[in-house]
Amino acid sequence: MSELKPSNPKDAIGSSKLPVHLWPTTASAMGAIGLLDGMLKYGRSNWRASGVRASIYFDAANRHLNAWFEGEDRDPDSGVPHLAHALACLAIIVDAQAAGKLTDDRQHKGGYRSLLTELTGHVGRLKEMHADKAPKHFTIQDMPTDFGQQNTLDYRDPRTVAGVDVSFETERHMNFAPDQEESEHDFSLAGHRFGEGDAPEWFVQCSKCGVEVANA
Repeated sequence: MSELKPSNPKDAIGSSKLPVHLWPTTASAMGAIGLLDGMLKYGRSNWRASGVRASIYFDAANRHLNAWFEGEDRDPDSGVPHLAHALACLAIIVDAQAAGKLTDDRQHKGGYRSLLTELTGHVGRLKEMHADKAPKHFTIQDMPTDFGQQNTLDYRDPRTVAGVDVSFETERHMNFAPDQEESEHDFSLAGHRFGEGDAPEWFVQCSKCGVEVANA
């Protein structure tokens, strides 16, 4: 069915133009917040004046996307959604390239495409090989509602425990409750592993000392 209306000749002209309405306004709004954070720190459109390296923004976009895919919605430094920062990074790459301000330091071309094609051939074969199996695939939806509850920590004051030297960062944080003044953990790392009977075990980890707290 044609989208053109015979009664409006401008439709024929407009339909051949770039369809900017296809870009979601939600994505524009999200990217704008990411760019606002950058503007307040570095200045509006600073990349058009100073230029940027492709690898820097490629890395930044991937870090934000990886954090988001690992279940972290917001950047802990800015409080802004990771997707906003990722969109801002991609927008800067696109705009800098269009302005002739992108330093192209991408990888020396290798065999990525041919390797991808070769590995893709294994996908169908592996699916057919394991067609008789029906394992559970875990996602963020499977996380317990009380995930992150810190209920296995030692609530004693570390300064009163024999053998603990709180002058050392790891000793100060190791195994003690996060509400203690001298032992404030930063449980910003999270993940899951398989325990006995292949049962999933969720845990959080202190980024300061590495102590882990398993979900009860």
